[in-house]
Amino acid sequence: EGVTEFLPVSSTGHLLLASRLLNTPQTGFVKSFEIIIQLGAILAIVFLYWKKLISSVRLWKNILVAFLPTAIIGLVFYKIIKEVLFENILITVFALLIGGILLIVIEKLHKQSLRSDDLKEKDSDIDSVEKLTLKQSFLIGIAQAVSVIPGTSRSAATIIGGLLVGAK
Repeated sequence: EGVTEFLPVSSTGHLLLASRLLNTPQTGFVKSFEIIIQLGAILAIVFLYWKKLISSVRLWKNILVAFLPTAIIGLVFYKIIKEVLFENILITVFALLIGGILLIVIEKLHKQSLRSDDLKEKDSDIDSVEKLTLKQSFLIGIAQAVSVIPGTSRSAATIIGGLLVGAK
């Protein structure tokens, strides 16, 4: 979990696949363990960026706006996500495959668009979260909301959303 936190891989998808392959029953302990290791990864991010987090109101606004689409989809479709998506291992495998392919394709397209601009720095290029508008943050949040599907990486969805709104 900690090693892959910054990589565009789905820890939830891999936990589901490993659990299924190892025939591990989903007991209360196993579910708690999975939540605790993911909480550890989140706390590592907070520890790493705590100065930036406590000093930037704009950053918090962007984070909250980007979180809204996932929160709404999660609340509205909770039962479907839990009973259908998390129970179907083929969905997880398919999401891992499609997510990887999309990440490669969109990155290549993004690099080609940079080359077509003669690699000139543009004033509109976004190189930090603080430079995102609330609209761009919301659009990234929409991309990130796809990660409610197990096997879809939150970081990959965020990277794809960021590239699509013009972030570096």
